[in-house]
Amino acid sequence: MNYPERKGWAWDELMGYQNYGNRTRESVAAFFQTWLYFGTLISVFSVCDIQVKMTDFICEDEQGKKLITTQKLPEMIQEWVNREGVAQFGNKDTLIVSKHGLLDMDNEVRHRRGNMIHTYLTRVLKFVDKYCNTKAQQEAEMFGTSPEFWPMDPVVALSIMAIGVPLSKMLLIIYNMPEPGPWGSSFLLNQRMKDMGWCIRDIPIKISGSSRIDRDYYFSSYPSPRRNLDHTKCDEVVCRANNVDVKVYATKHVIEGCDCPHMHVPMEDLLDVIKAAGIPIIHWRDGKIKITRYDEKNITKYIAISHVWSDGLGNEEQSSLPTCQLSRLQGMVDGLFAEAHYVDEDYANEKAVEYSSYVQVGFWIDTLCVPVGNDYVEYRQATIRQMGSIYKAAHCVLVLDSRVFEVPSSADILNKILRLYLANWHRRLWTFQEGLFAKSLFFQFSDKALTLDEMAEEYTQYYSQAIPHLYSSVGDSFTEEFLGLYKLWAMLGMVKSGNFEWFVQEVGRRTTTKQQDESICLSTLMGLDPGELFKHKGDARMACFYKMVGGFKPQIIFNPFPRLPIRGFGWAPISFVGQ
Repeated sequence: MNYPERKGWAWDELMGYQNYGNRTRESVAAFFQTWLYFGTLISVFSVCDIQVKMTDFICEDEQGKKLITTQKLPEMIQEWVNREGVAQFGNKDTLIVSKHGLLDMDNEVRHRRGNMIHTYLTRVLKFVDKYCNTKAQQEAEMFGTSPEFWPMDPVVALSIMAIGVPLSKMLLIIYNMPEPGPWGSSFLLNQRMKDMGWCIRDIPIKISGSSRIDRDYYFSSYPSPRRNLDHTKCDEVVCRANNVDVKVYATKHVIEGCDCPHMHVPMEDLLDVIKAAGIPIIHWRDGKIKITRYDEKNITKYIAISHVWSDGLGNEEQSSLPTCQLSRLQGMVDGLFAEAHYVDEDYANEKAVEYSSYVQVGFWIDTLCVPVGNDYVEYRQATIRQMGSIYKAAHCVLVLDSRVFEVPSSADILNKILRLYLANWHRRLWTFQEGLFAKSLFFQFSDKALTLDEMAEEYTQYYSQAIPHLYSSVGDSFTEEFLGLYKLWAMLGMVKSGNFEWFVQEVGRRTTTKQQDESICLSTLMGLDPGELFKHKGDARMACFYKMVGGFKPQIIFNPFPRLPIRGFGWAPISFVGQ
């Protein structure tokens, strides 16, 4: 704490006045690094009688150049936990608790130690805000208070922030004391993320409203899977790089260069099922498409396919798909029933193989089951009105997304969660309702599909494996937005009639190629029949939707969105998508 005084630094000199006491750049840089980096580590761990030396955090590269390293930090934090125990901390409080710690230590002593560490970190944070993070430089430029020279190299500044984050997190976990405050973001990492092709919507600060250095590090070392797309029209709310241009859209084959023929659905059979208000099920067997009608009393189940058209499984012209895609789809559907735990609870697990052998599991996919063309408008609208029932009645919903399909199911859980978060499927309007209506949500990886529940369990186990996972927040933002959306909200019963405000908030993060689809999706989500909407177009359709909803919280009128140019609806937003 008194290191600056012992080195002859006055307070105003620490604040940058008099050119840091007329010291040289080199001496100033060495002082701040020694004090704020090494001094912080030594001070914090000494509170718990853990001896730390500067050499513990220094290594040499192949050329003999000295570098800063945090390789030993996890084992030091583990010793910290072993000595102090772990306070109550959400669902992580049972993960790493020592045999000693809480039971053997007087609460007053623990509290005193926690306060000392909090004081150390608070003082360090003051200088991080002064010299290290983006806030420091932005405020200095804004108020014209930039020092003659910045006391630290950006890499050194980043290293100080990088140790502050885990130490603050452990302060909360061990002592149940609030973190001193956000440590901010780094210009250096922000630039690295831009260089890696990250869309402004995807970078960590846009996920949760605040930046965490550990998340920024992860993103900046990971090339964006969208880096080859045009993000010039993207903003902080939505990524628009994958909007489909229907004028040039073409259905894709499984392998580029394949020229296998398209197979059309037997249209008469499809229309018969739709006329009877039934749900058509597609079966691809022996090179032919067969359509059956779903019967909830029948043993036959079906799987609803949820996909994004930008991956090439759509068809604007006709109800057909290439034979290679049909074989792929049927194979993935059959694969879901190849493992025992995917079979209905009514059947014993040992019957799984027998069950899958005599039951032909079909699937529903919009490309084949929603008629296209002017001759089938009535049937198309009838199917869209059924969309909620179709996905609710499905045995499960299988999500297909090219970003997710690029990695195997055995990939690191953080990698899988990141893929889910970055999936185009997670950004589109129609897929929003398809995911929420699912009884069980599966995601297809390169080798097999995993349920959302399985990945949530794997993520929970991830935290129990090693110390870094305990204080790392890399996965938190992804799970809060993704797992929380489809798992937590369903548990709380959010997917039911009403909840207008919640739905439009989520729709605001989505995009759609056709704006007129917005009111249809929202009405389906809210349990309203969209049939009346088909009688209107453009702004009149949105006005009709507002009439169907009927009542709103008064706060809806306080928004910056463009309003409907219709008498009586001057208060109402034209759209919530991408807002």
